[in-house]
Amino acid sequence: RPLRDRSIQEHYSPGSTFKTLTHIAALEEGIINENTKVVCTGGYRMGGRVFHCWKKEGHGVVDVIKALQTSCDVFYYNIGNKIDIDVIYKYATMFGMGQRSGIILPRETSGLIPNKEWKKKRTGVEWQKGETLSCVIGQSFVNVTPLQLAMFYATLANEGKLYRPHVIKEVFSNTGQVLKRYEPELI
Repeated sequence: RPLRDRSIQEHYSPGSTFKTLTHIAALEEGIINENTKVVCTGGYRMGGRVFHCWKKEGHGVVDVIKALQTSCDVFYYNIGNKIDIDVIYKYATMFGMGQRSGIILPRETSGLIPNKEWKKKRTGVEWQKGETLSCVIGQSFVNVTPLQLAMFYATLANEGKLYRPHVIKEVFSNTGQVLKRYEPELI
């Protein structure tokens, strides 16, 4: 589909790029702090299932900084066991994920950030804790557009200010006169 604008009309699992959001939510909610350490042996057991880290042999002792540096899945599985999916939903939507940005381009998709209500409505089944473990590492039901991901990281760079994206800075007449100027719009 060569005419699709994949930046706004398609959504994808963000994978490890979503871990930064999980990190922020866990810090803000007091689930982790600067002293939090986790031992990564390459897997995390929940019930009868083992959730594997991308690094088979594990990362060893991982603190909050090393977790981001090495993208240690086990660190985030620990968070996923302690955080509610609705909290992840709250922070993701605060950063503009799972919703249309309002950019003036056609057919923008909203992507999806799951929560308990969404799953119950969609499947008739309650949210399971193990599903949160997959979501906190940007897998499972989590789907965002490339634009939403860019907006998230731009918001971090802008000290928490989320701006509506736009593609036009100024409109000129044939003589070069500025007819309209678009200013940043704080969401």
